Amino acid sequence: MLPTSISPNTIVQAIAEIRFESAIPQDAVFGQVYAAFSKEYPTVRPLDILNLPLQIRESNPELAFSATHQMLGSGYFLQVGPRVFHVAISGNYTRWSDFRSRIMEAYGRIHSLPLVSRVVRTSLRYMDFFEGDVLPKLQTSFSLEDHTIAGRETMFRTVYPSHGFDTILQINNTSARVVDGAVTQGSVTDIDVLAVSNPDEVFTNTEDLLQRMHLCGKTIFFSLLKPDFLKTLNPTYE
Repeated sequence: MLPTSISPNTIVQAIAEIRFESAIPQDAVFGQVYAAFSKEYPTVRPLDILNLPLQIRESNPELAFSATHQMLGSGYFLQVGPRVFHVAISGNYTRWSDFRSRIMEAYGRIHSLPLVSRVVRTSLRYMDFFEGDVLPKLQTSFSLEDHTIAGRETMFRTVYPSHGFDTILQINNTSARVVDGAVTQGSVTDIDVLAVSNPDEVFTNTEDLLQRMHLCGKTIFFSLLKPDFLKTLNPTYE
């Protein structure tokens, strides 16, 4: 059985994303989204990537699905680009059911717009922050000639299949977090669950897909933690 919560809450970011091919001119995408969401997300912030010409963004696979604008609401924000749409947490993460409801409402509204001609992929990503070096507390190890590597600046990334999805797992122990002006050094686990094989489910079977993606990411997260470390996080179970 997986915990329903831990304390303190280690989640620092949660993002749901749709990447798509647009059914309308790319320079019209943001206007459509703004008209549909401006009441709940009234504050707009252009992102730095707008300084790059569209031709350069489109020719670079790393930039083609980048967001160009951010729309801020209460506790959540949207990020929008010519080929991407994000729903993300901007405050403290509360519980999955609240986030899932917000995602489903936003995805339903996006689906009602004449915007998406084809879904390329959808994903659900969680990033957790831990003070100090978390690597010795995880059920992972790195070795060279049978000797464990315990570096001060360690970064790890892999993509592997899990629970019917592709999952990008990243771990690093060189992160920092600023809270109330104070900087804390620590580590981050970053779990990004991707639906690639049948991404259209994001509109045809939204709740079930989100539930399965969330369970996949949650299972991976708790499988990373050593049992003794998990106990220090005060897990609760239903």
